[in-house]
Amino acid sequence: MRTPTSTPRLLLLACTLAGLVVLTPARAADPPRTDAHGDPLPDGVLARLGTIRWRAGNTIAMTAFLPDGKSLLTVSQDYVAQVWERDTGKELRRFDAAGAASTDPNVARYVSLNAAGNNVVLSGDGKTLACPGRDGAVHLWEVSSGKELSKMGDWRIAGRAQLALSPDGKTLAMAMYGQKTTLYDTATTKELRSFGETTPTSRLMAYKMTFGLDGKTLAQAGLEVGNGALKTGVILWDAANGKELQRFADPAAAGAIPALLSAISPDAKLWALPSGDKVKLIDLATGKEARQLEGGDGRSSLVFSPDGKLLVALAGRNEALTVWDTATGKTVHQHGKAEAPAAGVAVNWAGRVTSSLAVSADAKLLAWSDGPAVRLVELATGKEKNASAGHAAALRDVSFGRDGKTLLTWADDATIRRWDAASGKEVGQIAVPNKSYAFVIPSPDERVLAAGDPDGTIHLLDAATGKESHALQPTPQTYGRSVAFSPDSRWLAAVSPMAQSVVVFDVSTGREKQSLALPSAQAAGAAGAPPGVWIAVGGRSMLRVFFSPDSRQVAVTDTNLVVWDVATGRDQREIALPQAAQVRCATFSPDGRTIAAEMNGGEIGVWEVASGQKRLTLNPQPNAAPSRLVERRVMMVSAAGVANGMTLAFSPDGRLLAQADDRKARLWDLHTGKDAATFDGHRGPLAALAFAPDGKRLATASTDTTGLLWDAEPVVKKLPQLAAALPKEKLESLWTTLGGGDGARAFEAIRALAGDPAQSVPFLGERVKPVKAPDPKHVAKLIADLDADDFPVRETAYKELEGLGELALAPLRTALKDSLSAEQRRALEELVKAAETLTPSGERLRLLRALEALEMARTADAVKVLKGMAAGAPDTLPTTQAQAILTRLGQK
Repeated sequence: MRTPTSTPRLLLLACTLAGLVVLTPARAADPPRTDAHGDPLPDGVLARLGTIRWRAGNTIAMTAFLPDGKSLLTVSQDYVAQVWERDTGKELRRFDAAGAASTDPNVARYVSLNAAGNNVVLSGDGKTLACPGRDGAVHLWEVSSGKELSKMGDWRIAGRAQLALSPDGKTLAMAMYGQKTTLYDTATTKELRSFGETTPTSRLMAYKMTFGLDGKTLAQAGLEVGNGALKTGVILWDAANGKELQRFADPAAAGAIPALLSAISPDAKLWALPSGDKVKLIDLATGKEARQLEGGDGRSSLVFSPDGKLLVALAGRNEALTVWDTATGKTVHQHGKAEAPAAGVAVNWAGRVTSSLAVSADAKLLAWSDGPAVRLVELATGKEKNASAGHAAALRDVSFGRDGKTLLTWADDATIRRWDAASGKEVGQIAVPNKSYAFVIPSPDERVLAAGDPDGTIHLLDAATGKESHALQPTPQTYGRSVAFSPDSRWLAAVSPMAQSVVVFDVSTGREKQSLALPSAQAAGAAGAPPGVWIAVGGRSMLRVFFSPDSRQVAVTDTNLVVWDVATGRDQREIALPQAAQVRCATFSPDGRTIAAEMNGGEIGVWEVASGQKRLTLNPQPNAAPSRLVERRVMMVSAAGVANGMTLAFSPDGRLLAQADDRKARLWDLHTGKDAATFDGHRGPLAALAFAPDGKRLATASTDTTGLLWDAEPVVKKLPQLAAALPKEKLESLWTTLGGGDGARAFEAIRALAGDPAQSVPFLGERVKPVKAPDPKHVAKLIADLDADDFPVRETAYKELEGLGELALAPLRTALKDSLSAEQRRALEELVKAAETLTPSGERLRLLRALEALEMARTADAVKVLKGMAAGAPDTLPTTQAQAILTRLGQK
């Protein structure tokens, strides 16, 4: 019983505690995860490989310093405008410069942003941006707010036109290649005037265009076409009345490249034109050559300083930097030496032509675009100010080390980098001795590099020393860029479209192991194609070669999926693909039972290798928008061959399939065929992805120069179990379905059996028996029964011999040497062919599918049945399959 004084004391204590609750601050939420540079990581990301500082999501089409001197503006080919802090590379703001999307496929085909010309421009005051949008019109944007100001033109002109904005942003000039130049009032969008009449004998295809500082003149430089000759030329126009003021053409500088590399000064008074080892300065007021600048290489991109007093030349990826005084022609600064490209290397491969250059207002810094990266260089010293860890170009592939503790990434910057898979920190590089290789890929054991020359030669290099061990030149015909190492690093396969074959080499000796003819070669021959000329049958030209996980099979995406045995070169399986399908990527499952292939539009088919039957269709898109299809085709072409990494990846247990879907990674549950998760965090499209050996992490590589390491474990834990009660009376029908010709239904039967191991394992254990070496007398009797008068006897003998597979191969071959009836010979030839190609069918196929159900069940009793199968006759498919399953289950 309480005393009278106890109640007040309790009230006082309660109030005190309440006050403590009110005064104690709520527990702060966990701080957001950041990368090594302090930038936030997307949800679900464990680490970032590289940095997002100075990195756009796609190739940069325009770079410009803003008037405040503290920031830069870039616009990338994915229509994203970004403003960067000059000193730190932090993104200050961004806006979408695309406009509304169009459903007209012509728009997507004709509209593109590029650094080579002037189709993305900034007004002289830095306030207005002009950019053709996805709808084909030219959009004007307020840089400070990202607000759309106006739009004009349509895709037939604007989408492919060169642009120029007057210094005050009030007038837009639009010049279509070889067509009239049109001026617009940007406030009203009304056409002011058109000029520059073209004739069949004389026209200028403008690549560069600039207003003078007063907005009264307009200079255009490009390729002059006339009287059957090509000249690089420049024209100066009076913008007020469209009259031609001056013209200059240089017959010695023929072709588009000099015009694309040339530059017009901001005041439209000078034109700089590369010419051999010199640079010509043309006075636009007189139309005459003013002077020549010594020290050029004829391949450098040129840009003037904002005041026109300096001209800067950049060769390659910062190979050489030269600065001239335009008034005197003297060299002010010169750093580095330009590297001559190897024969056959495309000019834009080394970063020439496709870079966007800009000089700061104080003429101290050069900003240039290196693919999706912005690079800042001090003109006085040639030193890069914003060099940072990680790749400076689009990533092309990613792979985990065998222990899962490290990752490798390789990119367009000709570097292969190694990362710590836990922290994302760079821990080393594999040196690439020559930057002019068309491609370089490392072997899975990281000991060998395969480097391809543009002429088709593949060099095998020691990854530690860079020394060449072998040069692979089996034919004089050019190799394709589809090259792959086998998982055990023993073999290298290369597609040779001109030779119409896949060639497999022994990596240790450099010798050719197999030359495997493509099925399309036969189709080309039937169509009357001349020898040595490869054609894309069915519109397909994307050839991708890849190995099975055990390195025993090699496959290629030709007109169909074709699988060969590496040791014998025998064609084991040809899997029919949909008519006119284009395969973006294809890969074997970890157990080698299936191949997943992604088609154009994003649809994925999963085929059973043993039967060639399709099991699943993932991400079906029968009504994909035309623009989406065009975007995918562009991505496929831009990342063709080995430049295109693995955009499909199985988890180690084969349960999940990851798909690179533009900027996202989609994870598919292969037991249900449903979308299991989506990882979204990259700024640019994904080029490749890979699971860690433990299946708990997924690495993605993007064209935005970075990789992301995702936590996949929560996804795995949420996957539904197969457990489902199975009526006993259904077991027989499922057993029948396992041997049928419907791959989808057979896979459903496998999952159903695995879902109730208590019922299915004893049932399968009675039917799945180890393969025993047959009695020679019994085999002889079966062969004789193939010629029996009674059809059931013949059928029983055929099925039993078919079930014996390779065990009956020797006596079958011997029997073919005897005198036989036509029916018996036909049956024997079919059985020999099936046994030679190791292509199971009927009872053998049913048996293999039953083994798969037992592997999925994973119970002790299932393992017992599998061990019994593994003790069967050696070197037979059921025995080797059972042994492989036990290895995967850790039971061997």
